[in-house]
Amino acid sequence: MPKKAQDITGLTFGKIKVIRFHRRNQKREGIWLCLCECGANILVRGSSLTGSRSIKSCRSCKKSGPSKALPIPYKRSSPDYQRAWRQLTNYNDKHRERMHRDRYRTLQKYSNASEPYCSCCKENAIEFLSIDHINGRMGEEGDRKTGYNLIRWLIRNNYPEGFQVLCHNCNQAKGYYGLCPHKGKVEGYV
Repeated sequence: MPKKAQDITGLTFGKIKVIRFHRRNQKREGIWLCLCECGANILVRGSSLTGSRSIKSCRSCKKSGPSKALPIPYKRSSPDYQRAWRQLTNYNDKHRERMHRDRYRTLQKYSNASEPYCSCCKENAIEFLSIDHINGRMGEEGDRKTGYNLIRWLIRNNYPEGFQVLCHNCNQAKGYYGLCPHKGKVEGYV
């Protein structure tokens, strides 16, 4: 909370209850996170709450009852708006489910089996498996991608050749030493 600002946490102004201090805006005015009686979280300048022309409710209450608008009426490009939108729509859960589903399908495809496994050591714990560029990343479009971006690219391009499933240990050893220890002794390593 700012040093010289009046602490208005917990106070109620009309239908708005102040929850906590949020931040300062570009004009160095205090911005407070508030909760309206309708359930909407809003960000309000302190002077808008305590001044002579203070607000008494959120925008959705000023209209005819609460709307299904996002709880924080703010610029769409702001992190607060995006965070509120993700919470309101359960975006993160849906996105995570899609990522896991796409990753599992891709691992199945490159393992040529219903249960994915490492092509080197036969490890089958999904958490340990990854997609490997067979010839290393040579600079072609798909070879520059990693992680979920690579998986999405593989799906869009109908699973092209040149990739395999390895566990993270085998993949790391192949990248660092040029050969996985399961395939033979690595030269120059004691």
